[in-house]
Amino acid sequence: MLYWNHILIGRRIICIAQRTGPPRRESQKGMVVAMPDEIKFAQLMDKLYEFSMLLSRYQHVPRIYGSGEPLFMAEAHLLQTIGDYGQINITELAAVKQKSKSAVSQMVDKLCAKGLVEKAKGVKDRKQVLISLSEAGRRVYDYHRALDERNYRAFLSRLGNITDGDIKRIECMIEVISEEVGSALRNGGPV
Repeated sequence: MLYWNHILIGRRIICIAQRTGPPRRESQKGMVVAMPDEIKFAQLMDKLYEFSMLLSRYQHVPRIYGSGEPLFMAEAHLLQTIGDYGQINITELAAVKQKSKSAVSQMVDKLCAKGLVEKAKGVKDRKQVLISLSEAGRRVYDYHRALDERNYRAFLSRLGNITDGDIKRIECMIEVISEEVGSALRNGGPV
């Protein structure tokens, strides 16, 4: 016996063909037919999309990270990277952050104007400009690191008994999706 079950997932209606026995794909004119695993994955992808929209909004609101200067999340994370390396040049920083040298240079100039980073000539190569944290930048770095640690502990506490295996599976899923999205960006096509 075959019956159709329509489920609304996010903005899509998924039609499932169900029958007694193992599930099989059936089609009806103009309907997307999905297996139960595909429905769960579609629901997960919708949650991931909603999360990405929320994170995007969060990233575009400046916050105070232990200094009087409001900073965007990208600026705080750039300071974090500079602090992790101690001293780094623009080319290396751009490679680590996977951004253009121009974009990183502009952000470094803004952070320099805010008194959070300093530029110095390289000792061996006087043409090279090395970026490091100022004293105020170090305060932001320390504050941001402590904030991340506190937030991560809170997330882990809410997640309960998440295992290393669970985290590895999530990492794998994110890597696969990131590769597909990156490929679409490079090739100018849809995901």
